Amino acid sequence: SMEKVEKTKNRVQKMIAAGWFPNGHIDEEQTTLMLTEETYRLYLLAEDAKRQRQAEDARQKTEDASPAGSGDPELDEAIREGRAYIRQIRRVNDAIPGEEISRKISQLEAVTVRIFACVEKRPGKLPDIRRFMSYYLPTTLKLLNAYQEFDSQPIQSQKILSAKEEISHTLDTIYQAFSSLMDTLYEDDILDIASDISVLEAMFAQEGLTSSGDFHTEGSPRASSGK
Repeated sequence: SMEKVEKTKNRVQKMIAAGWFPNGHIDEEQTTLMLTEETYRLYLLAEDAKRQRQAEDARQKTEDASPAGSGDPELDEAIREGRAYIRQIRRVNDAIPGEEISRKISQLEAVTVRIFACVEKRPGKLPDIRRFMSYYLPTTLKLLNAYQEFDSQPIQSQKILSAKEEISHTLDTIYQAFSSLMDTLYEDDILDIASDISVLEAMFAQEGLTSSGDFHTEGSPRASSGK
């Protein structure tokens, strides 16, 4: 009965307090008694990892529930799909311990996030990432999954090492291609800014605000040359 369970919990807690189990700990649910510090340390690590997974899952569910709030089903579906790819890339990265390959995967994740962020703000760019979504991302994820599979093998044969090296090298090319795509998405904005700067500089020069290199208030006398 519940009463017996509570009595048992209280009895165990009193025994721990009295020093019967010097290294004894009870878990958060108060259902398990751990008798060593090592067991308790592993339990705490497992609980921390569990909380991190729960927080990540809750965050992802929130994002997936309203990916863009645009009212455009096609855009919302693209953003949902993009976030799913990003999530898979991140999980593969977490599963691969190598520092150099992890850095490359993190770069790919970051540029992919920026690409979808651009499209989310500028829905008119969605047609520009069709091939990116239908081929580039799936193929990249396939390569990452293959690397993870090769890396997990207990015996790293020369063929496996060569395959991993080839994938790692290809990730550099993929990152360059994704970066170029991102630049293309912002190309119109870059041209608009360059045009605005040119017009602004021309107006400054016409008003005499930059001809002498000194910015002065309209109507104020220019610095005298001493003549």
